[in-house]
Amino acid sequence: MTKGPIVARITELAARDSEASCWFVQPRDAIFDVCSFNATEGTNYRPIPAAHRHGVAIQEATQPELIFIDQCLLGQQTVQVWNGEALVDYALKDLAGGNVSNSCVPLVGSQDRRPPRLRINQAVSDFTDLRIQQRLDETLDIPPLPEAARRIVALQSNPNFDLSELVSIVETDPSIAAKIMSWANSAFYAADPPARSLDDAIMRILGFDLVMNLALGLVLSGTLRMPDSHVNGAPPVWTQSVFTAAATEAIGRKMQGNDSPAPGSCYLTGLLSNFGTLVLGHVFPPQYRSICQLQEANPHLPTNVLDEHVLKIAREEICATLFEQWGLPGEIISAIRHQNTPDYSGAHATWVNLLQLANQMLKETLVGSPTFIEEHNLEVLGLQRPDLYEVADLLETSQTDLEAFARAVA
Repeated sequence: MTKGPIVARITELAARDSEASCWFVQPRDAIFDVCSFNATEGTNYRPIPAAHRHGVAIQEATQPELIFIDQCLLGQQTVQVWNGEALVDYALKDLAGGNVSNSCVPLVGSQDRRPPRLRINQAVSDFTDLRIQQRLDETLDIPPLPEAARRIVALQSNPNFDLSELVSIVETDPSIAAKIMSWANSAFYAADPPARSLDDAIMRILGFDLVMNLALGLVLSGTLRMPDSHVNGAPPVWTQSVFTAAATEAIGRKMQGNDSPAPGSCYLTGLLSNFGTLVLGHVFPPQYRSICQLQEANPHLPTNVLDEHVLKIAREEICATLFEQWGLPGEIISAIRHQNTPDYSGAHATWVNLLQLANQMLKETLVGSPTFIEEHNLEVLGLQRPDLYEVADLLETSQTDLEAFARAVA
């Protein structure tokens, strides 16, 4: 059988200190290592975010001064590139400018099957002088679980707790209490009348479970500093987390039956789904900076692929191992660890598929319509596409409040 043309991706690059630009043409199924490219070519380019996962549309790209092609495309007569509407055939000679670069890395799955702790310690050993033998929290220089979080976790395991105990924990941090009140009175819940006290917000609008998990997420959010580096063209860390939390909770409420997950746990799962980004930026600042550049150059690839390329372990593994040490619930740990595992069917599969579905809804745009949804996730959760359209409408209606809440959390 004759193979068709290779699907290529065009990345538009711009110099940081000028208007000069160039194209880099690569196979779509490869990592464009922009850091290696700049080091080899002696340049200082940064990718311009593309509007589509297929890369920049060739008709919309700025006419470049230089065009580079990756050497693995040499020998190809034609390649398929995105024209804004579809993938179309182009003669490679019409794209190539005579500049060849060896800056792509083939996509391969992780071959390291050692336990996450050993892989984390190896990553730390590779990039720092800290001893492998140190315990995880010492090795990664991450604070222990805060006292308020410990109290909330203990409260969750007590079936006889009462409202006053929860309120007393929340009120120890006025900023958290204010954020909970703000969330209760947001358009997402459309409470009428609005909550006038923390007790009212808990009893009438949010419920014990949701407030406990929201408070826990807010406490944990203050344990790590925001990374100095960021990904151009991507939403801020906490904006992504807050929207994922809202989507996860809203989807969970659509599930029926005895196996439907608790809304509070759904919310916490979504809120902490991106916590690995904070851990990565906290522990490995130089390497995280490189990963951010790789994300800009390869927005079509999941972050775990790029993490594996740089650190040999994904941020989700590091985050899940930390949460195990902190004693968080197993379903939340599994969901975060396996959120990039296709067709997952292991322990806590409902939670994993729920988080994957929320991520898919928000993948193309921050408030996306459910277009790029895996049928597997819908089937496992017993949902229909109309359920997701209702969730998308709710997120769009609540967008202003969600963005404001994300700024408050950050």
